Amino acid sequence: MGTDDSTQTQLCLDDDYVPAFVGSCSTQLLGRWGEDCAAEWLVRQGFAIVDRNWRFRGGELDIVATMNSSVGNSPTVCAVVEVKTRRTQFFGGGVEAITRKKQQTLRRGMSQWLTARPDIHPQFIRIDLIDIAVHSPSDGMPWRCSLEHFEEVA
Repeated sequence: MGTDDSTQTQLCLDDDYVPAFVGSCSTQLLGRWGEDCAAEWLVRQGFAIVDRNWRFRGGELDIVATMNSSVGNSPTVCAVVEVKTRRTQFFGGGVEAITRKKQQTLRRGMSQWLTARPDIHPQFIRIDLIDIAVHSPSDGMPWRCSLEHFEEVA
């Protein structure tokens, strides 16, 4: 590997560069790296990361992020963010992975998370998807990635 996660995330977001290990790492490590990229993206968009990998019976919420309004301390938006990181589009992109069953699981998890966090009272609650596609090297180019943020997918 050779570099720390924050450097890898920065490189992904700044110039689409992806560390070479992404091409051969486990899907678990690829997913963690993708979640790091997604969290950094959300922070750059003005969100605060409140929770990561929050487990509940029947699933896990990858990222829970809030964005505060300019008035008061209460968050305006609470977004549960599902992150999909893929090296291939053979099985479809991240949007296709958000099935009706997955939507129900995310809604249930969001409800349980809000119950567990009575200190957070957002005005709007939504489920987002961040889809990270990792592109293999071609024509002498290094590994690259693209990140798409889809709001309110469920």
